[in-house]
Amino acid sequence: MNASPSARIDDPYAPAIDGPDTRVVAVAAAPTVSWGAIFAGAIVAIVLGTMLNTLGAAIGASTVDTVSRDTPDAATFTVGAAVWMALSGAFVLLVGGIVAARLAGTWSRKDALLHGLGVWALSFLIAIFLVGSALSGGTVAAIRGVTGAATTVAAGAATTAVVGGATVASQGGGQGIADALQRRLAAPADPATASREELTAEMADLAARRVTDGEWNAEDRARMEQLIAATAGITPDEARQRLEQAEQRLTAAAREAEETARRTADAAASSAAILAFWAFATMLLGLAAATGGAYLGARR
Repeated sequence: MNASPSARIDDPYAPAIDGPDTRVVAVAAAPTVSWGAIFAGAIVAIVLGTMLNTLGAAIGASTVDTVSRDTPDAATFTVGAAVWMALSGAFVLLVGGIVAARLAGTWSRKDALLHGLGVWALSFLIAIFLVGSALSGGTVAAIRGVTGAATTVAAGAATTAVVGGATVASQGGGQGIADALQRRLAAPADPATASREELTAEMADLAARRVTDGEWNAEDRARMEQLIAATAGITPDEARQRLEQAEQRLTAAAREAEETARRTADAAASSAAILAFWAFATMLLGLAAATGGAYLGARR
């Protein structure tokens, strides 16, 4: 018995035909990938996504009303923008999957799904590249700005040093610098006979040492109390009380700054986690949309 006329040898999906005399087996062609179709679907998705994101930006800008102060808060803007980007991204990848499957001309649903997967991956790669290029361009500009600022500051410092050196030289050469160094290296001056400038300079040195070391030793604390008493014209007991109050305020300010830094770091970590989960959900939704569109776009 011969093969039925309806069975075609060139049909890759035609079933094998058995008979008592003749057996005709159709050889299935190996599935092929149409990169042109994948690129076309990705380009369509990216361009359409850019158009929809531009529309979203226009809608968001139209809600700003500085006259009547009826502008939505930042949280509303953030949530609205995230939802818009997720839904628009899913829609454009759905269209890109349909385009890729149609242009590939495949009759296999599995091949169509693979083309949709390629559209999804290529679209996100191009988008990440574009965003990375924009961020790197901004980073380079920032580095150039910082470098220029540092150069300006260095030049200003050099100019100041030169002018200051000329001023010191005009006031007695290097003798002024030598006197200042000698005052720092000499024994502590008597608070009763030292000038107010000398007392203030020594108090500044002790305060800087307190910030650097974290605490004073007994000698530095006693010296600071003497300087406070001599500068403010108060008794040693009052100077000790004033120093203790200042230390309490300093400790409270440091503790508050630490708590603020901890809260800021915790908020930044929470925001980063939410952003990462949202990005994962957006990519997963885009994957489903791209493969679903390719499934719908496969030839029947």
